[in-house]
Amino acid sequence: MAMPSTSGRRYVIVIEDHALVRESERQLLEAVGYTVAEITGPADLLELDLDPSADVAILADFDLAGTMTGIELALAIMSIAGRKIPTLGLSGSVGHNASMSAAAHHMPFMPKPATDTALLEWLDEAFAGAGSVHPDVPARR
Repeated sequence: MAMPSTSGRRYVIVIEDHALVRESERQLLEAVGYTVAEITGPADLLELDLDPSADVAILADFDLAGTMTGIELALAIMSIAGRKIPTLGLSGSVGHNASMSAAAHHMPFMPKPATDTALLEWLDEAFAGAGSVHPDVPARR
């Protein structure tokens, strides 16, 4: 899958393994002007090309099929980028450990299904500098 360029745009990385949810989020975000990259698993990280000056936020589903969680993929993206990136954790497993995992990683959490309004409001705050980021990822020097 070819990843769009992040240069000069507000860029949202959607980490989601369910195709219908991913497509719905992509359509919503593109309709309001965001450039979207879709990540379904670790292999997609190889194609991710982040402009160091791009405004980026991550929407991460915690419960992915496969070897890495959404949190782990978000942390890998931050490591590749060499900087902290506002990240919102999402999960349909509210009774599961998702909200506790989000708290442990200092990430905001939103249960799924999230409303379009809630997602867009969080992104507005994240791009304005108010979004929570993972505090333990050192910036690359």
